[in-house]
Amino acid sequence: MLGVPKARLIGRKCHEVFHGSDEPWKHCPHVRTLRTGKAAVEEFFEPRLKLYLHISCSPIIGRNGRLMGTLHVTRDITSVRRAAEELQRAQREELRVGFAALDTIPVAVLAVDTRGDNAEIIYANRAFEDMTGYTRPEVVGRDPSFLRGPASSPVPIGKIDESLAGQAVIQTEIPFYRKDGTQFWGLLHVAPVRNADGRLTHVIETLVDTTQMRRAEMEFEHQREELLLTTRAAKLGELASSIAHEVNQPLTAILSNAQAAQRLLAMDSPDVAEVDEILKDIVHDDRRAGEVIRKLRSMYKKKEPELELLDVNKLIRATTEFVNADAVMRNKVIRLDLDESVAPVRGDWVQLQQVLLNLISNGLDAMVESGPDAKELLIRSAPEGRDLVMIEVSDSGDGIPEQNMKRLFRHFFTTKPDGMGMGLPISRAIIEGHGGNLVVRNNPNKGATFFFTLPVWRKASQADGGLA
Repeated sequence: MLGVPKARLIGRKCHEVFHGSDEPWKHCPHVRTLRTGKAAVEEFFEPRLKLYLHISCSPIIGRNGRLMGTLHVTRDITSVRRAAEELQRAQREELRVGFAALDTIPVAVLAVDTRGDNAEIIYANRAFEDMTGYTRPEVVGRDPSFLRGPASSPVPIGKIDESLAGQAVIQTEIPFYRKDGTQFWGLLHVAPVRNADGRLTHVIETLVDTTQMRRAEMEFEHQREELLLTTRAAKLGELASSIAHEVNQPLTAILSNAQAAQRLLAMDSPDVAEVDEILKDIVHDDRRAGEVIRKLRSMYKKKEPELELLDVNKLIRATTEFVNADAVMRNKVIRLDLDESVAPVRGDWVQLQQVLLNLISNGLDAMVESGPDAKELLIRSAPEGRDLVMIEVSDSGDGIPEQNMKRLFRHFFTTKPDGMGMGLPISRAIIEGHGGNLVVRNNPNKGATFFFTLPVWRKASQADGGLA
């Protein structure tokens, strides 16, 4: 190890041989053993020899029980230490490259230590700094819950571990707060890091700012409502004559009854009982006219969807009454085949009425184009298994050409000269938004049938606290 013959070492002091010094090294294990009588160990780098040395020093006890000296065992651990240092350098380089890579991605990343009583941030990337306004030194050592606002409380480590036990990641979208106090919505992913024993040691949190996406969704929903309102107004325009007919009937009856009442009252001895009956008829017809106008306003009114408990048969009958005059004017008949045992559904009356209105109107148009022999439009309701209600609108026209079947629900596709091509896509979107499905098939004989399903309403569990 030293490159010196054994004969030249005998009789010399160890600090002279190893350290080239006149006095013992301050951490000398030999001195400690002589002082305490116990074994001592030391590991150090000797610059003069350029070696890493491991020295163990054990006491030598004579027969009289007195300490006679020490036994040194010196090992050259230079290669081991250099290998360890190289591994550490490689690990540090790996971490450096990894952290540098994390700094390049546009997603905020936090590394959180969960080994203590509280979670502590140990790393934050540059995207996190840009997103929140906090610098790394400002967040390292803090519980990440502070990002949820000053009133938030830390999530216990046990709760995090429990939540991650049955799944690879936790994903949630919640509001966060920047350093300046402004709120933003973020999609948070929390992934576990476990040791060989399966114990949770760290979690990696990634955060995506979804504020703009939420605004875009709200804007899209606003535009959809505007388009919904436009198509609804267009459909009502097509039904203007039938609406006028519906309103004109009770108004005509009111006028006739009022004139009859005037004639009775002009008599010397008016029949008060007859006048009372006429006034009751006037009130009834007035309510009929008011109901038509109320339905018209509800269909034209712009509002947020209102999910409520609905009787689909009642919805079908009300919609059919609304368009029946139009069917009569076209010399067509609407026939109902409603199963009274169907369960109630949960939906928005106006939106679902628009779907029915659109499908009925399309069926009547198809029968008009097919000629006078196509007379009947059939609307059916029936259970579809235990969880769905099926509604069918079947016409007796010429059916839908096969080349149009795949394009029927595409936006702006229409076969009508003045059509917008939005009725069926919007109808399908409404039904899918209610948890159902809208499809179409040609009938075996004549015409086509549109089928749509709606989920049966069921009471939610107490944990849900509402309707399912």
